[in-house]
Formats: sequence, structure tokens, C-alpha cells
Amino acid sequence: MSFIDLLKKSPLFQSLNVKETNLLGSICKTEKYPAGATIIEENTNGRALFIIKSGEVKVSKIDESGKERSIGMLSPGEHFGEMALIEDQHTSARIVADSDVELLTISRPDLVKLLENNPELAAKIYYSICKTLSERLRRADTYILLLQ
Repeated sequence: MSFIDLLKKSPLFQSLNVKETNLLGSICKTEKYPAGATIIEENTNGRALFIIKSGEVKVSKIDESGKERSIGMLSPGEHFGEMALIEDQHTSARIVADSDVELLTISRPDLVKLLENNPELAAKIYYSICKTLSERLRRADTYILLLQ
């Protein structure tokens, strides 16, 4: 599957037209990780958005006692790291390759540079990221209620 095909399938980028998808594809890179490799360590500097091309990743957080708690699995077509595109803050979770993984990556500096010159593209992407974060917050709220 090409960069462009994967971008078209990602919920974050489905609203983009062909020209916009091609522009975004021009800043994409791929990274490969073997099973068990840490892709993102919690509380480190966020550096990119990742879209899973193949394989699965485990998302976890460290609780107050220092124990790692799994909070989900992500599969091909799903993404993580979008918060790094919005703010220059530490990462909120740990991401580990559950199998051999190939990822499409979009670095924050590359995206910022692209979006500075394409305000309509910026609006579409930031709106999609906001929707994603809102959906995840709603799920987290429900999960928190279930824990109480």
C-alpha cells in the first residue's frame, strides 16, 4: 500500500482532496520496528504522527505505583502521536510494537512547515485532529465512569 493509499484510508485525512493528499504524502516517511520495540516512551518529547501500515502496537501508561497498564491495541490504518502535532509537550502514553510494525510517519516540523503555506489544508487537518481527540476524550470519560 502506498503512502497516498494509506493517507486516504486514515480517518484523519479522508476530507483531503487529491492535491492535498499528495502534498501530505510528500512529507511522509516510513519506519519499521521489530516486535517488542518501544516506539514511544511515555513522558518523552513527541516527535510525529504515526499511521500503522502493518502490524499492531500496544498502548500503555505507567500508574502511580510504577506498574505498566495496557490501555489498548492499535491495528493497521489506526494512528497515534497526533497530540505531538498540536502541542510541544511530553507524550501521554507508551507505544510498543506488539508484532513487527511498519509505520507511516509525519514529523511535527515537516507538517508545521507544510501547513504554514497551505492554510486550507491546515484547517482540514487540525479539525480532523480535534475530532479524534474529542472522540478519545469521550471514550476516556466513559471508561473513568465504569471504573468508579
